[in-house]
Amino acid sequence: MKVLLVNGSPHKEGCTYTALCEVSKALNGNGIDTDIFWIGNKPLSGCIACKKCRENNRCVFSDTVNEFLEIAGDYDGFVFGTPVHWGGASGAITSFLDRAFYADLNGGGMRFRLKPAAVVTSARRAGTTATWDQVNMFENGSLFYNEFIQSLLRHDTDGMEDILCDIAYSSMSYFDLGGPPQRAPENFFHGLVLGLIVSLKDQYRIVSNRKSGRGRYDIALYPLQPDMDAFIMEFKVYDARKEECIEQTASRALEQIEDRQYEADLLAAGIPRARIYKLGFAFQGKEVLVVGCE
Repeated sequence: MKVLLVNGSPHKEGCTYTALCEVSKALNGNGIDTDIFWIGNKPLSGCIACKKCRENNRCVFSDTVNEFLEIAGDYDGFVFGTPVHWGGASGAITSFLDRAFYADLNGGGMRFRLKPAAVVTSARRAGTTATWDQVNMFENGSLFYNEFIQSLLRHDTDGMEDILCDIAYSSMSYFDLGGPPQRAPENFFHGLVLGLIVSLKDQYRIVSNRKSGRGRYDIALYPLQPDMDAFIMEFKVYDARKEECIEQTASRALEQIEDRQYEADLLAAGIPRARIYKLGFAFQGKEVLVVGCE
């Protein structure tokens, strides 16, 4: 196993480097090989949203971001180190990670897929917790977005289930998912999935709660290119008065798509019936079941 430690300090061998060296010693002592990558001290631009990474699977700017992306796929885990500047991560490491993770996600590089990561912060006084949380979001957020989107586009219902279960068990409480009925847990999951697919907005027209056929679908994705699949999603929370198990809940979600002819608006938009994939999402507390059909 090999772990890459990323030094986000403007000083090549300063306090952040020293902290990373301590992590490296601990990993080496457990039989794990390590390398340290310094992002350098030259100015690093933030992402300019040019989307060229979708074509190139790398950033349009040639600097240490692309040097990192070139080797990142060869490592099994990452440790990101940064000094604390004004209560947050350094501007350089923030720009660096913005572009690195976005280029990988947009280009489908999968360099960070299912790989563990950690964060090291170095500070004289306050700000370490906020900085740790800021940098940690790059790895965790990218993992959830990337995995869910890739599973969706592959029609991999098991993969979508796994991601939603991971989020539910690691981040949600009873009051999000199973509290009083007025909290509408179905709407909660509706919003969660919308958030997970929002980065597809350049490939799809994403529509929520639109009238189609004999009702309103929950979410539909209209492809912007003719060779891509369309998706209709329906969300349902298990109701013990109507269903014996969560499997019945998922089946009811698919049946509702068919019975109420939710595909009507997509067909009217010129999307072939064979390219419309229907998904039923069922939730019972923190348990998730996803079923699909053409």
